[in-house]
Amino acid sequence: MSEIDRAYEHIQNGEFEQATAIAHDLMEDGELEGYFILADTKEKEGKLDVVLEIMERALEEYPDNWRFWLRLGNTQSDLEEYEDALYSLERARYLNHADAELVLLNKAIVTKRMGEYPSALAIIKDCEQAFPLFSMGLVMEIYTLMEDPHAVISSFDETVIHQADEEDSSHLSTLGRIYYALAWAHYNLTNEKEAINYLVDSLLHNRDNPSALWLRREMLGRVDPASRYFRIIVQGEWAEEIREANQPYKFMASYEVVAQNPMEALEEIKFFEVENINRTALKLEEVEEWELPEGNPTGIYFCSPLFTYESDELKD
Repeated sequence: MSEIDRAYEHIQNGEFEQATAIAHDLMEDGELEGYFILADTKEKEGKLDVVLEIMERALEEYPDNWRFWLRLGNTQSDLEEYEDALYSLERARYLNHADAELVLLNKAIVTKRMGEYPSALAIIKDCEQAFPLFSMGLVMEIYTLMEDPHAVISSFDETVIHQADEEDSSHLSTLGRIYYALAWAHYNLTNEKEAINYLVDSLLHNRDNPSALWLRREMLGRVDPASRYFRIIVQGEWAEEIREANQPYKFMASYEVVAQNPMEALEEIKFFEVENINRTALKLEEVEEWELPEGNPTGIYFCSPLFTYESDELKD
């Protein structure tokens, strides 16, 4: 395994100090990927202002690198510095060897965030052939923001879905957003059965999508004055049919749930969870009660990944 691959594995495992050390070594050796590794590390830590500084420092040394301009623009967009982001993306687009369609796709995202929906749709037309799945998802998202359910449905192309690589995590996330848009559209057109089916598909592909969780609460939740807001940590087991011999099969996860009491919250988690788990083995580990904002319906508000652990890891 190369040092670059090792660094990205550290980031995936949350081992940011190790990734940072490798990044600095790579940068000292003149390896440009070190800047991106360092930027990814700081982004995972939620330090977007530091990511900005890293990209600005990289561009002082490599002003003609389009990938640095692209990352700078995307970071400025995340910080809601939209005009600066558009400038950086234009710089990236016209540099040698730039992936112009990729830059345009990111420009469409910035334009969408600015609320300039017709302009964003026009930009997408110039990059949809290179990125058909993501472009379709972005178009459908824009039409949800424009509150046009008919346009959402007419934008959906089943052939694009068949070309998606479900082993690619970015494709999974995009598919989740596409199915959410379809669920939203059918819900607004009072096609309840289709809405529920697409909502399930959305959560199967991206179970922590905040928009899908919101729509689920809108469709299935209820406003109950007796409800409370709970932060819950549960222990559970993967379903027996997917366990591998001699491999850990227990997991922990956290959820934020509105329900009348912790046991009702646990039942809601069992009903919600789309992962292949043993529902009868799910049990409460920790419960915190938070203040409930008025008018919040029952349901799931947040769910973490399911973290597998060795059976004896949690013993004192």
